[in-house]
Amino acid sequence: MKLGSNIYIAQGNWFSAGESISIGDEVIFGPKSVITSSNHTLENQSYRYGKPTSKPIVIEKGVWIAANCTITAGTHIGKGTLIAANSVTRGEIPPLVIYGGVPGKIIKTVNEND
Repeated sequence: MKLGSNIYIAQGNWFSAGESISIGDEVIFGPKSVITSSNHTLENQSYRYGKPTSKPIVIEKGVWIAANCTITAGTHIGKGTLIAANSVTRGEIPPLVIYGGVPGKIIKTVNEND
């Protein structure tokens, strides 16, 4: 796991780095989120016997991850993005957006002055 500077991690966060997790400067984690770069396939049509997989997670500078979020393997969160509480985040998330929901989606685009 690679950590930038000036990061705040609230209580109850859980990090599982089957592959790399890279966190940029000035990132805030609210309480009780799960950040996991490992997963499994659905081989044999069963989650119990699926093959383990992992993909890196990148969280760029100035991201705020609110409470109770899940960040899944292979996620890249762009600079200055806000991940809303209770969201499931996966894939490429652009910079300077508010992203939230289950499954997550872009709610609003913001500018650097917001």
